[in-house]
Amino acid sequence: MLDIQCGPLLRYVHTDYHAPTGPLALYTVMIVVKDAKSDYSARPRLEVAGINTDDGRVTILKAAPIHKERGLTFWRWKVELTLIRQERRLAYTINGSREDIGFWVPAADQPMRIMFYSCNGFTSTERIIMLTDRRLQSICPPRGSLWSRSSLVRCPKTA
Repeated sequence: MLDIQCGPLLRYVHTDYHAPTGPLALYTVMIVVKDAKSDYSARPRLEVAGINTDDGRVTILKAAPIHKERGLTFWRWKVELTLIRQERRLAYTINGSREDIGFWVPAADQPMRIMFYSCNGFTSTERIIMLTDRRLQSICPPRGSLWSRSSLVRCPKTA
C-alpha cells in the first residue's frame, strides 16, 4: 500500500521520429508518497496495458526514486513506446490499484496534442517583502507592472 500524496502526474517528454523501429515516444509518470504510511517491501510498480502492442498486454515497470525530502519520496517511471498507425489509449495502474487511469497516444502520423500550465512564480505565503531600505528601493518594480501589484512585494509610495 502506498500513501500517495500527489499524482500520478503524466509528462510527455519527446518523440524521436528517427528511431530505427519507428517514432519512439517517451513519457514519465510521477507520484509523491508519504514514507511513514507506505509499504516499500517491493518497489512501486506501474502496470501499463498496450505499450509494446495494441492488443492490451500488460507491461510492468519499476519506479526509480528521484528525490526524498521531509518524509516524502518522489517516484518516477519512464514509459517508452513506439507509435503505431492508430492512436491508442494506454491504461495503467499503480501497485495493482483498481483505478481506471489512462492516457491517449497519437498515431505515428498525428501531431501530439498536449495541454500544459506553468506557475507564474507567486505563492500564497505569509512572507511579505518590505522594501524600505534606501538601497533596496532602487530594485522596486515600475508602478503598474505585475510585480508592483504583487501582494508579496511592498515598496514605499515614493519609490
